[in-house]
Amino acid sequence: MPVEKHKKLRKIIKAILKAARAQGVRGSGELLFIRRFFAEAIYDDLAGYPVEDLLHLVLDAWAFTQSRPHGHAKIRIFEPRLSHLENISAIEICSDDMPFLVDSVMGQIANCGYEVHLVLHPLFDVERSARGELKQLLDEQSDSSSKESLIHIHVRRVSLEADQDALVSKLGDVLRDVRTVVLDWPLMQERLNRTIASYQSCPPPVPVDELAETIQFLQWLGDDNFLFLGVREFTFEDDGKTSGLKEVKGSGLGTLRNREVKVLRRGNELVVLTPEVRDFLLQPAPLIITKANVRATVHRNVHMDYIGIKQFDDKGTLTGELRIVGLFTASAYTRSVGSIPFLRRKAALIMRRSGYSRTSHSGRAIMNVLNSYPRDELFQIEVDKLYEFVIGILQLYERPRTRIFIRRDKFDRFVSVLIFVLKDAYDTALRIKIG
Repeated sequence: MPVEKHKKLRKIIKAILKAARAQGVRGSGELLFIRRFFAEAIYDDLAGYPVEDLLHLVLDAWAFTQSRPHGHAKIRIFEPRLSHLENISAIEICSDDMPFLVDSVMGQIANCGYEVHLVLHPLFDVERSARGELKQLLDEQSDSSSKESLIHIHVRRVSLEADQDALVSKLGDVLRDVRTVVLDWPLMQERLNRTIASYQSCPPPVPVDELAETIQFLQWLGDDNFLFLGVREFTFEDDGKTSGLKEVKGSGLGTLRNREVKVLRRGNELVVLTPEVRDFLLQPAPLIITKANVRATVHRNVHMDYIGIKQFDDKGTLTGELRIVGLFTASAYTRSVGSIPFLRRKAALIMRRSGYSRTSHSGRAIMNVLNSYPRDELFQIEVDKLYEFVIGILQLYERPRTRIFIRRDKFDRFVSVLIFVLKDAYDTALRIKIG
């Protein structure tokens, strides 16, 4: 925050504290709560609120946090009494502090179609009784205290009680998912590491170079390049006539602890196995990367990335699949293709097939195409199709013209379309027509 606006924010907080004392607020806990409640606010967001309204909001929030069951989030939606704003509902969430809280909550609110007008997210060090009653608020964390998060959000009025109940229910589901993912994070990492160790100690029957790249890719995933949201293990059963996957009971972690949650779809039905996954299991490739049918509720409200890893016994016989769902982190989108296992192998195969040296003019142009190619697409697209598209895009450098490149997802759920048009012809009207 710029220095000038930081000073203005401090003036607002001082005015709120002065108004609180004028109303007889003397408790050190309450005064500390007021300071913390607004400490990280954005000045422009508060500037339009009278001091009396801000004081009312913070004292109301203080009353809300007086009790909370251990290990559970407390949620409410209400209409604050504001002198200058109408048609506003406030959402308040008090919970244990943990990663992904604010972005997960904001993602769900946006997904429900509500426009956000104000967000406050103070953190507090608290001591609570065994029954969850607030004993004291501390300046800093002690051995007996825990850190709590309070999220205070203003949205347009949610008038109907049924809509309020639905939003509270959805936010509750999101917060439970966040808690489960955070608690199971080490277990999901450990399950991935066991698979890596198995691939290293008992190499499956795949080409050596592909096995090495697979192991390095899995290690790269575990090195903070993938947000693990769920893991589930399946055994592969094949009686010679039919083949299928059977869930290993108790193997679900993160959001996949819930056995009702499935991430693949066949037609309109969410299922464990699709013909495409069955085909993958019968092919020599050790892993598959694609998009799940289910959207993430944690961190980003988008379709989750799906990574299926084949499991083998010590004789190299296929025994099942380790299914991981989550989200690639920012590093997967910002680093060069040549630094990411799995993608760099695709790049090497494209270069080898093209016949160009990486240092040649055309070789550098191909690498530029690969590095600027939509990264999610690059993870999912097959090498043959990628080569066709890359050469087609490369030809546009020499003879610019309109071209369309269409790829149907192998699960027959998504279609991706890349459209290239002449720069001079591109405008808003054309963009709308293309859409």
